[in-house]
Amino acid sequence: MKRFFSVAILFVVSFLSFQRSAFSYPQRVVDTINLSLGSTITGLAITDTSTNLFVSYADVLNIVDLGIFGLAAVQPPALSTTNGTEGNINAVGFVPSNNQIYAEQENGNVLDFDFGQITNTPLVYTVASGKVFKPAMAVDTTTSPPTLYLADDADSLIFVWPVGSTTAQQINLKQVSALSNAAAAFHILSMAFSPFTHEVYISTDYGVVVWMSTSDPTNITNNGIVLDPPSTLNPADISALAVMPDGSKVFAASPGFSSTIGGTVYPTVFDISTSSHTASSFNQLIQGENTAFTSMAILNVAGGIYGFVSGSKGVTVFDTLSDIFIDVNPDNVPPPLPNSFRPIATNNSGPMIASTPADGYIYIMAGSGLSIITENPYISPSSLSVVYTDSTGAATTMLKKGGLATVSFQATFQSATDAGTYQFRSGGSIDRSGQLMTDSSGHTSGPVPNVAPGVPPVTVVFSYDSILNVMQGGDNTVFVFVTANSNTNLIGRLAFTLTVDIPPGPITIASTGFGNSRAYLNFARLTAKNISSYNLYADTDPNAVQTKTTTSGTIAQPASGGTVTAPIDGLTNGTTYYLAVEGVSTSGTIGPRAFLLPDGTPASAIPQQTVGPAAFSGETGGCSLIMGER
Repeated sequence: MKRFFSVAILFVVSFLSFQRSAFSYPQRVVDTINLSLGSTITGLAITDTSTNLFVSYADVLNIVDLGIFGLAAVQPPALSTTNGTEGNINAVGFVPSNNQIYAEQENGNVLDFDFGQITNTPLVYTVASGKVFKPAMAVDTTTSPPTLYLADDADSLIFVWPVGSTTAQQINLKQVSALSNAAAAFHILSMAFSPFTHEVYISTDYGVVVWMSTSDPTNITNNGIVLDPPSTLNPADISALAVMPDGSKVFAASPGFSSTIGGTVYPTVFDISTSSHTASSFNQLIQGENTAFTSMAILNVAGGIYGFVSGSKGVTVFDTLSDIFIDVNPDNVPPPLPNSFRPIATNNSGPMIASTPADGYIYIMAGSGLSIITENPYISPSSLSVVYTDSTGAATTMLKKGGLATVSFQATFQSATDAGTYQFRSGGSIDRSGQLMTDSSGHTSGPVPNVAPGVPPVTVVFSYDSILNVMQGGDNTVFVFVTANSNTNLIGRLAFTLTVDIPPGPITIASTGFGNSRAYLNFARLTAKNISSYNLYADTDPNAVQTKTTTSGTIAQPASGGTVTAPIDGLTNGTTYYLAVEGVSTSGTIGPRAFLLPDGTPASAIPQQTVGPAAFSGETGGCSLIMGER
């Protein structure tokens, strides 16, 4: 891995200027969450809203909920030989326009998961039968259908495959002039798609990055960008690529090359202009503080746009606009060497990905877990608790009428001298789109101190009445947001579940019906999340049906649909029965009883034996009586 430079003087002035801009970029791993994933992560993708992370390892695809910083409640099905989905997953990509997850398998197949119906078996496409795909993939999200770029490393081929197509175009990278001397010796290491320039970039271990236009991917003869000259004995691996948010640059990370300073090998990052397709290396060398760059991400935060590169000793940070490495040193302690630039301390060097510019998180896989890098206030999931009490103060499992829910949490800030304010929002997402909640004292916000010895957790009490207008019965997703006092652009978040025992709402009866010894109620399905079932009543007395306690039947809450048709059996033919229905919550709370049709007349039906062809065929169903017709 050699590249010879005559640069012997480092830019100390630039280095010192970055010491003064403390806390303008993420400088710390705030937490590592154990997700019990596989130890070797092969693929990583994120939704356009930064709400979910897709992680692949071996033959498994897992979804991480970035609201709770844990595994999502619903996961994709296990891959199986019975449906042809078996095979190790090498890379994953997400396309927001069609809400699909594409998983490249090493056996030449691509799996297509519908994120909206993630428990369904994915579609299986054989793109390159007999080929072995490299753990590298680029997804052109601007085409319809999306186009995947897949690498067959053994034959130096790139497969260009519009999703669902029966064939894939093959591009031979040996056509590239800059790689011609490499013959079959070079390897494909990574790929990246630039949606603004409609280009795919491909890195190799031969010191060359290839670019291709998605409109003419075969025209690549002169599209080799030489970062480390192939004439050197051991050209640099280009291990990772990352695209600037505006598409103006592509950064290429190299684990190391040799300089004229003592012949020492230093890792570096190259800056590739997408307009001229020329490259330059950073004007600084990282001495002794990080090695073996493996993954890279770009994050647009309030203080600027920064690059993050994972290595053997942590995550190195650089400024993308000035191409200068940053010494991560919040305490302003001089580095051990004048030209040393310390990384964010972490032992994790796995795949890494950035959230959306407005969100401000870097996620790096840490063995079987997930490490979180951010400058936002961080609320640890382990610090948050919810305690419910009823009207007497006794502990209970949910918030009930007359009761309280006490929420406690702690937050840490990037600066030890910083603090913040909190808000709670019901529903919505990490974008703060939920409804603002009011606590039992009538407040919608409050102060949050920095975590320190002796500082108690923040405690917020919600009464049943204070949150009734922003909650549904059952489990509700609630976000607590903490905004830093030093910079209101820095907002941390954490989601949790608040369970509320709200009685089912009123039911609208649309019509009634009859059959042999049977009556029917047709009514609008309740949509609250905590509806368990419906109690049904029938009586020959129109007043008794409104108050009787013995049910005439029950029906479980259907999983979907707008109308419920509920039968009541065991009735006497030719007798007028008055009908009623009420909803029942998962906790057993009963809602108001409905017994009138929309026109105000009592809901009733007269069971009778069906006649005509239906009766002769054994049909025991009946007829509907709409709007009180009897």
